[in-house]
Amino acid sequence: MPLPNALGPFASLIAAFYVLIQKIIVLVFKPRPPRNESPQYRGRIAVVGAGLSGISSAAHSIAHGFDVVIFEANDKIGGIWANVNSTSGLQLNSLLYRFHPAVVWSRGFPFRDEILKEISRIWKEYGLESKTRFNTPVTVVQRVDPSSLETDPDTDPWKNGHARWTINDGREGVFDAIIVTVGTCGAPKWVNFKGLPDGFVESKRAKTSHTGEAGITNDREKSSDSDEDSHSEKRTEIHRTDAEGEAFTGPILHSSELDSPEASQVQGKTVVIVGSGASGVEAAETALERGAKQCVMIARDDKWIIPRNMFIDVLIAMQPFGREMPLSFIWESFLRKWQYRGVEDLVPAHRGLFEGTP
Repeated sequence: MPLPNALGPFASLIAAFYVLIQKIIVLVFKPRPPRNESPQYRGRIAVVGAGLSGISSAAHSIAHGFDVVIFEANDKIGGIWANVNSTSGLQLNSLLYRFHPAVVWSRGFPFRDEILKEISRIWKEYGLESKTRFNTPVTVVQRVDPSSLETDPDTDPWKNGHARWTINDGREGVFDAIIVTVGTCGAPKWVNFKGLPDGFVESKRAKTSHTGEAGITNDREKSSDSDEDSHSEKRTEIHRTDAEGEAFTGPILHSSELDSPEASQVQGKTVVIVGSGASGVEAAETALERGAKQCVMIARDDKWIIPRNMFIDVLIAMQPFGREMPLSFIWESFLRKWQYRGVEDLVPAHRGLFEGTP
């Protein structure tokens, strides 16, 4: 947990207290993992996606007496965190990122590996390994005909009970409920800028699956993908026709490729970063750490950059109503002098701290 240097002697004490708070939360709120190898289940639940939310949902379900089956399109758990760079970390304090009561973070802003470690620990502690089906994208969800089931009166859908469902070919049996945890992050998006090498974007897209995080697909999505590809091809042809001069031959990376071998080629070079969101800032940090001469960030609009510091973030969050107020200049002045020291010209000139997402 990053702390100001002035707290040096107390840093270890504060870190220990940080972990102690979480241990208390675990003691009070953690649901007990199942102990009986052949329990009497209250029902069966299908969980679509083995990311952070999927593992949490499955762990809660099995702890409360339900049998679960997790369907994951990829060959590993972790969802988006299994596909980001090792330099990726939380943008908010980890106490706000407790996806399950059993989670214990060692620091305020953990990085990818610690997050994956906690996801894996929960997955194993609640016995979910044998209940996870890897490389199994969900393509079909069907409601089961009630007349084909032997139901008891309390769950008969014809008598105000609940419906039942099958996944894909129904090989995993009938489920009483489905929890969909496919997330909002998908495959990297590439833009056909003028000056890119011929076939560059097409080659990148060829490596990308058209399924989402958990592999749910439908005809509408396929149609949308086809339309997008068609428009992209047209734009590519225009770019090839109108492009002037030589194509850029240096390394071109997506923000999800900062761990790739090509990322080491930035040493001693000027790196242009398109976008100023969290991924853009992370890309700049990584490039500079790997010896880039300088980074030039192209931003669509001004955006405040706040430190990954629990104390500063808490103080900023105490702003009444969470919006721009007459006294907001206090925090803006503080950040201008502390966070933007030496680069004051980068302070947003026409946007207040609480007028957008920092």
